[in-house]
Amino acid sequence: LEFASSFASEQCPEGFVAISGNTLRIISCERLGDLFNQTVMPLSYTPRRFVPLPPATLPSAGHGAGDPIMLALLEADHNAY
Repeated sequence: LEFASSFASEQCPEGFVAISGNTLRIISCERLGDLFNQTVMPLSYTPRRFVPLPPATLPSAGHGAGDPIMLALLEADHNAY
């Protein structure tokens, strides 16, 4: 997706409109205001970025569709890069 914005109409009260290449997409989300998942984690440093981790694979096993998606939070000291 190159661009996205909130979108509302009679047919889609809560959603997004996005541009991907030459395609305009309208994405509808059910229960957009409800809490999906929340975890509170105390941080030692200033958060800088979330990055997805590649799935862990064993030599005899491949990546399955049911494997959880893991995210890493990159932190740094204040005003440090």
